[in-house]
Amino acid sequence: LSALDEPLRDSLRRELVTLTRREGLTTVHVTHDRTEALSIADRIVVLGGGRIQQIATPQDLVSRPATAEVAAFIADATLLDAAAAPALPAPAEVMGSGSTLTLAVLPDMVEVLPAGADGIPAQVRSVLYDAGAWSLTLDALDTVFRATVHGARPEVGDPVTIRIHRPLGYRS
Repeated sequence: LSALDEPLRDSLRRELVTLTRREGLTTVHVTHDRTEALSIADRIVVLGGGRIQQIATPQDLVSRPATAEVAAFIADATLLDAAAAPALPAPAEVMGSGSTLTLAVLPDMVEVLPAGADGIPAQVRSVLYDAGAWSLTLDALDTVFRATVHGARPEVGDPVTIRIHRPLGYRS
């Protein structure tokens, strides 16, 4: 569906979902388009490195990715070695076993505040308008975070402060 213009692609996605549910059809739809997979599927299989990484509903993939790699691929998570990022809060839950703790910070876990507020100093790297909100990339802690904000458009280069809420933790 990726070669279609956006309104036609959206209409076709809706029609495919309606048709398969109405007819009780089981289908396998192969795509590299996350939006397409998340909008059409009842269950998604995420492959990585030639192996199944996770099988889950779209909602579970986004809210509870099984691995750090799935979090980065499906939910645009920023991955950090927990030992190198002591300013971040401890994860609410840790999945997996092993000695290395990786934190996954999803865009909706990043709160953007005015510069000088209590939190982590950051700088706006890029700004894109996306469906009523501003999609930001932010430089902080020698890494790039993603966040979504509403309201006034931030400018590239603006200093801001970020707070990270409830990062996910993965041991490997």
